[in-house]
Amino acid sequence: MGEERTKCLVAFWSPLHGQCGNTLNMASVGSWIATNYVFKILLMHNQYEKSNLESAFRSENNLERYGQKGIDGIEKCVRSSNFCPTDFQDFTEEIVLDRLYLMQGSNKVNTYDKERLSQAIQFILNCGRNFYDLMLSDVNSGTLHELTNKVMNDADIVVVNLNQNIKLLKGFFSGVERHKALSETKKFILVLGNYNPNSKYTAKYIKKLFNYKDDIYTIPYNIDILDSHNDHLVHEFFCSNNDVDKKDENYYFISEVKRLSMRIMNEIRMNTKYSYKPIEEKSFIKSILGLFKEEGE
Repeated sequence: MGEERTKCLVAFWSPLHGQCGNTLNMASVGSWIATNYVFKILLMHNQYEKSNLESAFRSENNLERYGQKGIDGIEKCVRSSNFCPTDFQDFTEEIVLDRLYLMQGSNKVNTYDKERLSQAIQFILNCGRNFYDLMLSDVNSGTLHELTNKVMNDADIVVVNLNQNIKLLKGFFSGVERHKALSETKKFILVLGNYNPNSKYTAKYIKKLFNYKDDIYTIPYNIDILDSHNDHLVHEFFCSNNDVDKKDENYYFISEVKRLSMRIMNEIRMNTKYSYKPIEEKSFIKSILGLFKEEGE
């Protein structure tokens, strides 16, 4: 296995925007790991269009309090030579104490601002590696964004999000889209988002159809996690369902997220043996009370 590694970057990418659950898949993995392990995890994204990552954990009104934070805040300070790397964490929002953090994405809309952000992204990623055991980045779909390509090139591993659409699958497995997005030496993991196990195109069938040798992971379609996303309670969903038994309707979803999360951590050689410490139920109740307090302010 080799020596354990920390300070890793994992990019979540999809060939097609909005169909494979890229953002929710990443939020789910980050939340499950934070619920069960004592790692410092940073969730971030580089999508210029409105992203759903922030809303998985915070309402829009709540996020307005952090207007000077996030990627744009760091880029502005870097540009004015007024940024100290030790201040990096001040630009993120704590979701779970000492475990899960969120960095808001960019609001840049014009080409000039996007170019400046693209120039600063490597500095941002390098700083993040100094503070977090694991960074998860939700990147733009396709291969036309320079910022996406920079993050994916720097990533230790890429989680490729597909679905059960045969046209999308053929496009990826044919090698054309894969070679555009991934270098020959880049490690990647395949996951099928919004997965329906009753489809003809199961993970097992797809693996056989395209003669794919590695495992294909799944994130099943689940109405409760979608509702939790709408209610900004994705992490709370994982806390309340962490120990459900096999008869529970959410067991299949939780077990598949766990399977993918463990593969990611094992692939980048994170020390899971001595870091396993699930969040206690009383901590979850405390976080819920804190959320209601925030909403009432």
